[in-house]
Amino acid sequence: MRVLLAERSSATKARTASINQIHALLVSAPEAIRQDFRRYDGNKLTVVLSRTRPTPGTIPELILRASAKRLALRHQVLTADIALIDGQLGQLASRQNPALIAASGVGPFFAAHLLATAGDNPDRISTKA
Repeated sequence: MRVLLAERSSATKARTASINQIHALLVSAPEAIRQDFRRYDGNKLTVVLSRTRPTPGTIPELILRASAKRLALRHQVLTADIALIDGQLGQLASRQNPALIAASGVGPFFAAHLLATAGDNPDRISTKA
């Protein structure tokens, strides 16, 4: 679980960095490019950018559009990786402690994190609460 938690943390940081880079590119982009993507935000922005077909070239606008598309594709790949990791964490956590996963408000990430912490030092959690 610790390995998956570390991988998930890394993927989450990289995904956040990619969306921040997309926003930074669009903020400093020429008005025509900003206008094309102004109405989109978050996941919708990455979907729209990933579906664009920028023309190859060395003009700054073309380079910007191609870079934004690559960043959007990276964001989508990392989102899929995080979902896959969450599924694996859920399976491991439910195998280790099914009651914890069944508890209201406890998802696979939190359950795996708690189980990994408790596994390192069981005396660390001294009360049932």
